[in-house]
Amino acid sequence: MKNRELRMKLLALGMAGAMTISLCGCGTETTEDSSASAAEAAAVTELLTQTSAGSSAGSMDHNEKEETVYVIVGADGSSQKVIVSDWLKNGLGDDSLTDITDLSDIKNVKGDETFAQSGSNLTWDAAGNDIYYQGTSTKKLPVEVKITYTLDGAEVNPDSLAGKSGHVVIRFDYTNNEKTTATIDGKQEEIYIPFLAMSGMMLDNDHFSNIEVTNGKAINDGERTLVVGYALPGMQESLDVEKDDIDLPDYVEVEADVQDFTLATTLTLVANATANLEDSDHISDSENVKDMEDKLDDLQDATDKLVDGSQALYDGVHTLLEKSGELISGVNQLADGSQTLKDGVATLDNGAGSLKDGTTTLKNGAGTLNDGMESLHDGIISVNQGAGELKNGAGSLKDGLSDLSSGTISLKDGLDALASGINTLNTGVNEGSSKQPSLTEGASELASGLGELSSNSDTLRAGAKQVFQSLLDTANTQLKAQLSAAGMTLDQDLTMENYDTVLEGLMDKVSADSAYKMAYAAAKAKVQEAVEAQRSTIEAGVTAAVRESVTSEVLSASGMDAEVYQSIKSGNTEGVSEEVLAAVAAVDAAIDAQMDSEEIQAKIASATDSKISELVDQNMQSEDVQKQIDAAVKTAESSGSALASLKKSLDDYNTFYQGLVDYTEGVDTAYTGSETLKAGVGTLASGTKDLKDGVGLLTDGSDALVTGSMQLSSGSCALFDGTSTLYDGTQTLLGGAEQLLTGSGSLVSGAAQLASGASSLKSGTSQLLSGAQTLADGLNTLKDGGSQLTDGVTQLDDGAQQLAEGMNEFKTEAIDKLMDLYHDDLEGLMDRFDAIIDAGRGYNSFTGLTDNMEGNVKFVYRTEGIESDEN
Repeated sequence: MKNRELRMKLLALGMAGAMTISLCGCGTETTEDSSASAAEAAAVTELLTQTSAGSSAGSMDHNEKEETVYVIVGADGSSQKVIVSDWLKNGLGDDSLTDITDLSDIKNVKGDETFAQSGSNLTWDAAGNDIYYQGTSTKKLPVEVKITYTLDGAEVNPDSLAGKSGHVVIRFDYTNNEKTTATIDGKQEEIYIPFLAMSGMMLDNDHFSNIEVTNGKAINDGERTLVVGYALPGMQESLDVEKDDIDLPDYVEVEADVQDFTLATTLTLVANATANLEDSDHISDSENVKDMEDKLDDLQDATDKLVDGSQALYDGVHTLLEKSGELISGVNQLADGSQTLKDGVATLDNGAGSLKDGTTTLKNGAGTLNDGMESLHDGIISVNQGAGELKNGAGSLKDGLSDLSSGTISLKDGLDALASGINTLNTGVNEGSSKQPSLTEGASELASGLGELSSNSDTLRAGAKQVFQSLLDTANTQLKAQLSAAGMTLDQDLTMENYDTVLEGLMDKVSADSAYKMAYAAAKAKVQEAVEAQRSTIEAGVTAAVRESVTSEVLSASGMDAEVYQSIKSGNTEGVSEEVLAAVAAVDAAIDAQMDSEEIQAKIASATDSKISELVDQNMQSEDVQKQIDAAVKTAESSGSALASLKKSLDDYNTFYQGLVDYTEGVDTAYTGSETLKAGVGTLASGTKDLKDGVGLLTDGSDALVTGSMQLSSGSCALFDGTSTLYDGTQTLLGGAEQLLTGSGSLVSGAAQLASGASSLKSGTSQLLSGAQTLADGLNTLKDGGSQLTDGVTQLDDGAQQLAEGMNEFKTEAIDKLMDLYHDDLEGLMDRFDAIIDAGRGYNSFTGLTDNMEGNVKFVYRTEGIESDEN
């Protein structure tokens, strides 16, 4: 009788938790990253806490205190540190919350609310918010956990177990330290607080095999095995039943064959077994008894449906297994296609980036070209005006030289007549003529004529020099404009003394080799300036890449899983322990320290400089920059031809100018001689022979003078023709410049539109590349999981078959027997069960609770790992 009653009551009280272990475990079979102890701990904690999740503070009509007690223990279960996390749920939205606690080192962990403390009383300035705080405790725990280890039948210290091989047994024993007094059948008896203890661990299948669990379940996902066991410490004594009648679990035992033993951690959850029962849930209530009858009937019906459903599940899974091969083949094809798509889109994105950079450079260059064309147009107008003035001056010079030529001929004729007269005079004197000519009058006329010629010498020289200087001024203006457009400067103005040396030096500079070097240097300076303007952006990209590398190194050194770290950094902190959060903070601090180090900063600076140099070299190889350099070279070559033509024109005029200077100096000399002749005419009579000789020389000089003047006249005609040609050429050049200016304006507009379109194209290809990358990554992950899918479906097929067989066994051995037991007498245990439930409801806090606040508490025990130095 007692056996039957106890079985039925136990199922009514504890079956929900036990079945939750079995069923919830199925949801953990796909857990990844068997090497990350933090991830294992989080997975086991999540599974264990599914049976004791507290209520949300969202729409409560009361205030509540939820406590989680974290117990850090050694590998043998001995307590080392107790950390309590309290959540005060401000369901009423109070401005202040009062709490009772015996914790020390209290701190607010999620906000900036402050508190005032008086003894064990805390008053929080809540302002309607929930309060999350933490502290430490030295208080005795309600349940103690002892863990023992045996290797091949002999008990061993956990520290010595690391790296060993053999048959290992790990046993969890739980001691309930919390009792209360209750009246049962009119007598005072001690009742243990009904705690449910659940222990779990993640075992690597590379080290553990043939795993068996007493009072629990082992779930194998192919790489690891999740082990979960449960116990009800003190329940055997509270129910006052013998173990021979029924053995209530008060321990969990795990045994396995081990190769190179290693264990990251174990986790134990201790929670109040009655925490989720309603206040009216007493077994002795008649309504509850009737409700239990109805629920048992429902349970029997549900079990029948589960038996049928498990068979249907097995049939469906078996079909899935047969079709999984076709699914994997399709996924592989999709993954290969997505990779091809990603590579193509990447190529398109790179091309769009180059197009965007090139069109931006083209746009800037078109603007510069347009400005240059405007300057060229204005310069050609000035040149054209100067050429017109030069043409007019050359015409005037031509007319003056024509008059000079006529005058020199007249001079020659006069000298010839003078020679004839002197000869006649000499002949008359020698013959003793009685009549002597008037030499004074002849000498005076000669001096007067030469004086008139000499008086015009300075004017002629000044006019010729002014024309020469005008030519040089015009040439200087044109040269400065042309050299400025080509990126060069005129170091010194052209003068009559230096024009040939300066022009020869300029022609050397605009040679093909020199022009290319100068154009390349000018282009590189502009490209260097443009790239340097982006230094901050480039340095930010380099810093981000270096930080990613440093983060990977720090995570590897710390042993923290990268996905867990990134998930927490993204704000997914729900259910994460304070220890893991502290570890993340330590990783962040280590990353920041490395990033601030001189070595990393030097690495970033060096990488930034290298990237800038690389970008400069790439831009210098661009088609646009090469075209600019080629254009500058062609401009320089054209300038060289123009310089040669200019030098020849100046050389011709210099020849004319020097001839004019020589002529005027000869006239001046002749005039001086005539004055001397006039002064000595009194003595001429006695020296007629010498006079005749002098006139002969003067006549010879007049012949040379006539010849020179004719040459000057011929040169002035050539100069006039050249300046006319120059004027006509500048007129044609002006028309072409106007057409170029119009075209460069259209080029600026078109380049701006092209740059805008290229920018839009680059933005679109970047988005397309991101999507293609995401698609490829997802399909590759799906592809990699193909074999796991097959293995999983195979395991699922085996599991479905086991489930079908197990459900039949469960129906026969449990449900059918339970229904048989139900009809027996339950009176003897009802009061005891009610007392256990009341005892459980009376324990709702570890640190203390005010009268106006509800509460619940759970305990999480985490052991230190057992690992060898190699692991």
